[in-house]
Amino acid sequence: MFRVTTNIPSDVLLPYIHSYQLIESTFLSGYEDKLVAPHVIPGLAFNIGRPQTICDLQRRQFLESLIILEPNSQPYSLRFFPGTRMIMLNFKSDGYYRVFGSPPLPCLEELRSQLKETDRYREQIRLIESFLTTTLKHNKKYCRSISSAIALIYSSNGNASIHELEKETFITKRTLERHFLKQTGMNLKIFSRIVRFKKMMKYIAEQQTISLAELARKFGYYDQKHLRQEYLYFTGSLPEVRQFPATGLEQALDF
Repeated sequence: MFRVTTNIPSDVLLPYIHSYQLIESTFLSGYEDKLVAPHVIPGLAFNIGRPQTICDLQRRQFLESLIILEPNSQPYSLRFFPGTRMIMLNFKSDGYYRVFGSPPLPCLEELRSQLKETDRYREQIRLIESFLTTTLKHNKKYCRSISSAIALIYSSNGNASIHELEKETFITKRTLERHFLKQTGMNLKIFSRIVRFKKMMKYIAEQQTISLAELARKFGYYDQKHLRQEYLYFTGSLPEVRQFPATGLEQALDF
C-alpha cells in the first residue's frame, strides 16, 4: 500500500505544474508492482527514501534518486520496495519545457542533494518552489503556438487535424511538427493518439458500462477494430482483459 499526499503549487508556478505529490510506501516487506500508463507529459521525481527502492522491470535496473520520466507510448512496470519515499512533480502539458527548456538543467542534481538534507516535507516543497521559480526566470524560449496546438488537441479529444492545427497556430505543418517535437519530446501524431486514448479511458471509468461501437463513434476511431488495435498497442491487452487501475498511486503515475 501507499500513502499519497498532494499539494498545489504557488500562483507563480500554477500555469506550469498541476501538483506536487509525496508518495510513500506503507508496507514493511515484499514489493508491489505498478503499471505506468502511456503518457504525453514528462514527469520529474526525486526518490528521497532509501536507495534502490524503485526498479524499472523492463530495463531491469533500479532508478536513480533523480528520475526524469520521459513521454512514453507504451506501458511499463515499476517495482516498489519498502522505504520508498518519492516526491513527484506533475507538470501541465508543456509546463516541463517552459520551466526547464531542453535538455533539463544540470543543477537538478543540486536540488536533489538539498532535498536529501531534510526529511520535512514542507521544507522540501519550499526548496522545490524556490528552485523552479528561479529556473523559470532564466528560461523564456518557447513557441507559444505549441501551447495553442496542445490546447486544441485536448479539446478535440486528440482528433484535431493538421489543417485545423495550422489554422490555430498560424504556422506550417513542417514548422509545427518540428517545434512540437522539441517542446513536448513527442511526435505530434502519437501525442494526439495517446490523448485520445487517455480521454477514452477516463470516460470508460466514469461510465462503467459502454459498448465498443459507441466508444469508437464518440472518440473518432474508424470502427471497433481500429479501437481494439489502439487499445492493444497502448496496453498490451484487449479491452475485455484489462483496464488501468485508479488507486492513489496509479493516479499519481498516470500523468
